[in-house]
Amino acid sequence: MHEEERPYQPRYHAARTPDALAYRMCTSGESVTFAELEARANQGAHLLRTAGIGVGDHIAILMENRREFLEICFAADRAGAYYTTISTHLTQNEITYIVRDCAARVVIGSDRFSGVLDALRSEAGDTCAYYMVGAPAAGFQDWSAAAAQQREPAGVGRIWKQSRQACRAASRLGGRLERPLGSA
Repeated sequence: MHEEERPYQPRYHAARTPDALAYRMCTSGESVTFAELEARANQGAHLLRTAGIGVGDHIAILMENRREFLEICFAADRAGAYYTTISTHLTQNEITYIVRDCAARVVIGSDRFSGVLDALRSEAGDTCAYYMVGAPAAGFQDWSAAAAQQREPAGVGRIWKQSRQACRAASRLGGRLERPLGSA
């Protein structure tokens, strides 16, 4: 199945209805469109790859319900990584165990849990990269700022657009494109 045929991917909806509401945060009322979700997930995936995350690697996420949570989940999915979400109700020892057990190479948390993350970093050491959303504490990389600096490599968007157009044309003719344009 081609990427654009997967309705659970943000890019599927971003290509069709970019300004449609993807989700709204109940507590803040903040709204995110499919185009915004797609762009942020794409930037996050590039950031994860830059941080050395490859297909099959693990990241861990510790944060309350907030806009960045879903963006990071879709970024990990796009990068081919597994993500482990950690309950915010666990103890420090339980959180440390989960991060070690899943062999997370990146831990992303919110500023609400900066003390927990700082203790985790002290216990687990620098075996992984640590990012924070919100107002990053000293020693933590700012996830949102780092992700915003990521850009799609030249030509990728063009190849994706050509592939999507070719698949649409093939489906109108009753056929299927065997591989996306630009692939070997």
